[in-house]
Amino acid sequence: AEEMDSRGGELALVLCGYEKPVLEQILGYNRGALSSRIRHRHVLPDFTDQELAAITRSQLAISKPNYHVSDDKFVRIAARRVGKGRGSVTFANARATKALIDVASERQTARVVAERKA
Repeated sequence: AEEMDSRGGELALVLCGYEKPVLEQILGYNRGALSSRIRHRHVLPDFTDQELAAITRSQLAISKPNYHVSDDKFVRIAARRVGKGRGSVTFANARATKALIDVASERQTARVVAERKA
């Protein structure tokens, strides 16, 4: 707090994380001493379903270039399912789409292995 006071127009402070813990644990520290010194706040909204679908397509193209989705509706459905986690502390936005791709890849590998054994 002292550094913020002494370096008034020279210091930029960026706090990243989930909104509620940042507000309660960091800005609430020392009875609001930090909160009163931070005049401008910008909270980034969660990605929309459309943005999550675009992120999924992009991550899929980068991480699994040999994989192809037969119909884009499957990407949109998956993005909608990921988006249902919005508002929970565990919602991870774009990271959730990577996890989705990883699970889909594991399941496809298991299917291919099972088919080859049959």
